[in-house]
Amino acid sequence: MTHLKTFQYYEDFLQDRDYGSDSPEDKARYLGVRPIGTGDVLEIPYRHYWELRKVKKLLPRKRPLRILELGCGAGRFAISLASIASKITAVDFSKVQLETGIQDCKNAGIQNVEFINASVLDHMPEPGDVFDVVYFSSVCQYLSREEILQILERIR
Repeated sequence: MTHLKTFQYYEDFLQDRDYGSDSPEDKARYLGVRPIGTGDVLEIPYRHYWELRKVKKLLPRKRPLRILELGCGAGRFAISLASIASKITAVDFSKVQLETGIQDCKNAGIQNVEFINASVLDHMPEPGDVFDVVYFSSVCQYLSREEILQILERIR
């Protein structure tokens, strides 16, 4: 089972339950999963579900969106946001991760995600490219403050 199918199954599972409250702790208790750091099979889809909910609340209401994701890995956010985007440009330096994302998109019939093999420090958007959203939180821990500011200046 690909991570896309696994996530979709658990996303549906999480949405269809009454936990007594909306707190992550109550949902984690119900599933027998701690929110962070356990390594359980449910941890990745569980954490992704909550991260995605928070990200979606921050997105502009205008649809469809053009999204740039830097440090996309296997494309879990790109794939999850594809339904509300006209185009997603997903950049990562790992060919193995990108191949997983490409295969998951193919399996799901997603055609609006473009995967680019490059370092986030080296990738330059095409002249005239305009994005409604630039997402790169999953890679920030590997970058210095100066590198983050350099990226933001380059793509604004």
